Amino acid sequence: MGPELTGSNRANLDYLLGNILDPSGEIQDDYKMVVVTTRDGRTYVGNVAKETDRQLTLRIVGQEAVNINKSDIQTREVTPSSMMPTGLLDNLSDKEVTDLIAYLRTTAQVPLTKK
Repeated sequence: MGPELTGSNRANLDYLLGNILDPSGEIQDDYKMVVVTTRDGRTYVGNVAKETDRQLTLRIVGQEAVNINKSDIQTREVTPSSMMPTGLLDNLSDKEVTDLIAYLRTTAQVPLTKK
């Protein structure tokens, strides 16, 4: 689960590197992680997909979206951490990092190549 990259500011190298190197530095509201505990003791962790006066819908990684009645919510907390892990570039060579950044900065689909 993640943002659509096509319309992002990915051509801006500072923006791109800032988000990769410090994913929790600035998190868009749509991607803030929310922890909800219900009155019956269940805990859900995900992103808010939809919210009305009566119901909260969470997107949960690897599962269907969950609808929770607000009257059933005991606690709701927005975490300061991104779902994107830190250290994504740690196991890549300098060339792999350069190639990845070059690819992410493109605005058109790059042809697939076989190795």
